[in-house]
Amino acid sequence: MLMGLAACSSSDDSIETVTVTSETVAVGSVPVDVRYDAGSDSVIYSIGGSDVATMSREATLDRGSFEAFEDATNGHYAFRSVSASGDSAITVGAAEDTFNILSANYERVIDTALPVSGTATYNGDYLGLITVSGSTDLRSVVTGDMSLTANFGTSMVSGSITDRVVAGIDPLAPNDEATTDMVLNATAIDDQGGFSGEASGSTFTTDAGTNAYTIMSGRYTGLISGATADETIGGIVITYERSSGSGGPSGLVETGGFIATE
Repeated sequence: MLMGLAACSSSDDSIETVTVTSETVAVGSVPVDVRYDAGSDSVIYSIGGSDVATMSREATLDRGSFEAFEDATNGHYAFRSVSASGDSAITVGAAEDTFNILSANYERVIDTALPVSGTATYNGDYLGLITVSGSTDLRSVVTGDMSLTANFGTSMVSGSITDRVVAGIDPLAPNDEATTDMVLNATAIDDQGGFSGEASGSTFTTDAGTNAYTIMSGRYTGLISGATADETIGGIVITYERSSGSGGPSGLVETGGFIATE
């Protein structure tokens, strides 16, 4: 839930800040709550207060800073990354069965002192899940390098996701699918440190290039996070349509999340 802003002074009197409260945001196909249980080292999805999927730690599926969790029997997966400070967290996952969950849940764990002037550049990791449109059965996992620049004086952000690599979930090997860089087009930062803009530029090919897909719609959302606004987190949902070829599905969906630090 969004709450009001409280003015405060920073240690540097030349930089005014406002404090924004901690917040959790979910994007994807189904509104779902995500929690990490340290005792069992598992990720749990719940809907309306009822647990619907529990995924246990599976280190063999890790991707960079994203730790993997799975319930292979039921086709449930989650990939979770937490910043070194513990102030920000992102969980990207999919659960089959009745609920058909595709979700990116990102969390600003503590209050953030948001600057009203100056700039910051954040670099970190991205992970996305590729599914056929209308399905939560995972085809691939996409990883990439995340970069986002915030101008607090103009209240704008923009960025990109580069070096995007596609592989199957298990084994961790190329699967004749490929994708190009993604652009996070400039958009406004609101007074809570949140932002929402258009994602574009990425193309996707399958079957060693036989079928090509282009973005039909793309959206990224996120939060400036960390105690001193030195982190950022967010989610991305992309829908692709087949632009050439005839052997693959007519559409794909990419549901992903990013976490980056200054």
